[in-house]
Amino acid sequence: MSEEKAFLTILRRQPKDLVTMRVYADWLEDHDAPDRAEFLRVQLEALGMRQHQRGLLTRSRRLLHLGRAFPLAWLLAVNRPRLDKTAWVGNSSGDGFCIYRFRPAGVLNYTNGGGTYQNGTWWQIGNQVFMETNAHYAYYRGTVAGDRIGGTASNITGYDWTWDVTLTTDAKECDPGEPDTTVYPHTASERRRRRRHLPRPE
Repeated sequence: MSEEKAFLTILRRQPKDLVTMRVYADWLEDHDAPDRAEFLRVQLEALGMRQHQRGLLTRSRRLLHLGRAFPLAWLLAVNRPRLDKTAWVGNSSGDGFCIYRFRPAGVLNYTNGGGTYQNGTWWQIGNQVFMETNAHYAYYRGTVAGDRIGGTASNITGYDWTWDVTLTTDAKECDPGEPDTTVYPHTASERRRRRRHLPRPE
């Protein structure tokens, strides 16, 4: 196993091991990968910050700028905090009570409007999380800071809203249940109004 593969194996298996991430950043710097090294270092700085803390926005923008050029497989190993297999509960100004469950392989399971659905996807770049639901009907973007994610959302009809959720370990809230997996059709007029493209790694 190569030295880099060894780093990535540890980071995949031990998501709380930040020491290895720092050592890996130094290794990347020494092996002509300064952008990846910077991504890891900025991410480590952002990990200790709170929502709306001064400097978080600047770091979040830098992470997104750097990370959108990296392969998805690499990001899956190094993104922190790791959202895979976590659930977050809170409120949305559009739907009221909501739960977002980040399932493996980028599958989004969510509860809002009195139902539970599984017809969307999610991806992550550093402390930025992106979601789309119902075949790109709605788009979400959020910033992870500690045990909270706050963000904005919009749909193809032009409606915008905000959402704010907190990490939960409650078994009931984490349970994906038996969700509705239907992809509901969009009308032609909705599709013409607006379609937003969110940054997605290859």
